[in-house]
Parts: sequence; C-alpha cells; structure tokens
Amino acid sequence: MNKVGTYDVIDTRTYIVPAEESVCFSVDAMGWEVNINVVFEPTAAVHGLRVEPRQDHARIVFSKWESSLGTATLLPVELGIHSNGRKLYFMATHYSIGVEPKNATIKFDIQFLMGAEA
Repeated sequence: MNKVGTYDVIDTRTYIVPAEESVCFSVDAMGWEVNINVVFEPTAAVHGLRVEPRQDHARIVFSKWESSLGTATLLPVELGIHSNGRKLYFMATHYSIGVEPKNATIKFDIQFLMGAEA
C-alpha cells in the first residue's frame, strides 16, 4: 500500500489541459465511485479553491491559480466521507504554462488520499 504520512494514497492523476477547458474523471475510492469535474478560473479576482457538491459529482474549482512556478495545496483538502466512515481527501499541484493566464496550458496533478481507519 502507498502512504503519505497516515493517509492511504488511492489514486494519482496528471492532466495537461488546454486554456479554458475542464477535466472530468472518476476515482474508485475503495469501492465508492467518485465523479469529479475540475474547473480552472485563471482570470478570477481572488486566488482560491472551492469544492462544490453536485447531485452526481464533486466540482473542484481552482480560481486564479496562474503561476508558471507552480501552486499547490499545502494540506489535504476534504472531499467527502466514505460509507465506512473514512474521509476522502485530495492534494493538487497546478502549473500555468503560457504568456497570459487565459491563454495558458495547465499541467495539473491531483492525488486522492483516504484518512485513517474510522
């Protein structure tokens, strides 16, 4: 099993995303299929990250993440709770490659983690 500290690493993904596109995928979180939609808002007024629960998926929005040197979550971000009581988290890195944010290509890495046994 792969671990980061006390967390079990259940999936890691890398995407190269053209300007103004989003990413959709599913993660098998120990038998729980979690549908994810990642959206980038490079021209937003404020740098931030938010998770928006939807009926059939989680929407993760990265606002004003535009550094060519990279930006990352500093701690795991909670995404949900498995039926077994364990919390599902993610960590992400984001690199903006291009001249201006709204025309940049994005290199995006996301890692999914399960918290300790409930």
